[in-house]
Amino acid sequence: MLVLGIGLVMMATMLLPQADRAAETLHRVRAVELASTIMTEVWSQRFDPNTGDGGVPACDSVQPLSKSCFDNIGTVTKARAAFNNLNDFNGLTQNSMMLGSTTTYAQVYPNYQFNVVIEKGDEAGGRLLNKVVVLNITTPTGEQIRFDAVRSNY
Repeated sequence: MLVLGIGLVMMATMLLPQADRAAETLHRVRAVELASTIMTEVWSQRFDPNTGDGGVPACDSVQPLSKSCFDNIGTVTKARAAFNNLNDFNGLTQNSMMLGSTTTYAQVYPNYQFNVVIEKGDEAGGRLLNKVVVLNITTPTGEQIRFDAVRSNY
């Protein structure tokens, strides 16, 4: 009996706390999956509304037909299907529709919250060189995970 009691105490003190950590790990994996989904879509878009198709010519470049980069990043005002440049993602949240779907991110990732912020990056000679994509995700346990990406104007 004594051996069984010691075994149960060891199991309760060593193994059961591992279950909590396993759940945290699963939440982190889902957060990375969500971040990958969003960042992949963001990365596929043009740098700026004034950037040409395929990125040529880049806005603020010395190339012929180049236009100035759009100064105001603003917040999401377009329909989801009309997103076509980085600026459109500023303010995207879990309540936004997923691309090509009638469901929101909150329906697919319940209890996860996120916010996308597009910030101006470095400038040189009056030229915008890059933008920073900041994605903050909050897991169901309240852990906040930040993902940053720098997108260059080339």
